[in-house]
Amino acid sequence: MLTLDEAVDFTGADHLAPVALGTDPALYVDGQTMFTAGWGASVYTGDQPLAVLQWVNVALVNQNTCRSNYLLVNMITATQVCAGYPAGGKGICTGDAGGPLLALDAGVYHLIGIASWSTGCAWKNYPSVYTRISAAADWIQSQM
Repeated sequence: MLTLDEAVDFTGADHLAPVALGTDPALYVDGQTMFTAGWGASVYTGDQPLAVLQWVNVALVNQNTCRSNYLLVNMITATQVCAGYPAGGKGICTGDAGGPLLALDAGVYHLIGIASWSTGCAWKNYPSVYTRISAAADWIQSQM
């Protein structure tokens, strides 16, 4: 978390808006389209950081499906959320850790997760793993 010296003025700013904390359970729906962004590599062995911020749409993956794709039963915990596609091809990669997983609801962006790790870079049957914002919301609120 960062503390700014002065408030951000969002009036008249193109492509700039505050993001709400994603605490509403209704936002965590299996298959819901979200998007993630980052400066990391676009392929597993690619260069990073990239010069241009990249973003991609991903689908939320339910906990049971995500857990079944990883070898260790407890590898995916209740404090995590997964997103990607069974066929792979879209997700986070090396250098994207710390980036957002966002849902758009009623014109407001909600921070659902923070990019944590993935097996490879959007590999088939390995959704990307994010820190679940709803699990950390109390701590985040106490720091604000």
